[in-house]
Amino acid sequence: LVQGVIILASPKVTDFSSFCQWAGDGVLTTVVGAAGVILEVRGGMDKVTRHIKYYAMNRIGLSIFYFWLGCFVMGGAASVHLGQTWRTVFHITGCVAWGVAAGDLLVACSRGSLASGQEEPGDDVALKV
Repeated sequence: LVQGVIILASPKVTDFSSFCQWAGDGVLTTVVGAAGVILEVRGGMDKVTRHIKYYAMNRIGLSIFYFWLGCFVMGGAASVHLGQTWRTVFHITGCVAWGVAAGDLLVACSRGSLASGQEEPGDDVALKV
């Protein structure tokens, strides 16, 4: 999200093609970043944590988000233009994001019980938070 705002706040536009690249990168990173924040916040809400279906869908969505984030920082244009130190930082960040993606996927596939100890009507299984 922050990277998208930074991209949009500092246009480096010389022609129509560079404008399209700038706008596309800025909007994509802002929208995907905002979606990641929303998924993280919703993942802690009672409505999501009490229903296995919603919780699993939230974790799978976050897994996809963190996988994309890892790919984005590993192969981003910034890593090509910056020095070796920044490339190393980007690669570490990408590996951490992929680890989080794998963890979210693992959590999405796990089962538990409700925090209150009672199942919600219509749910086979709910998660303990």
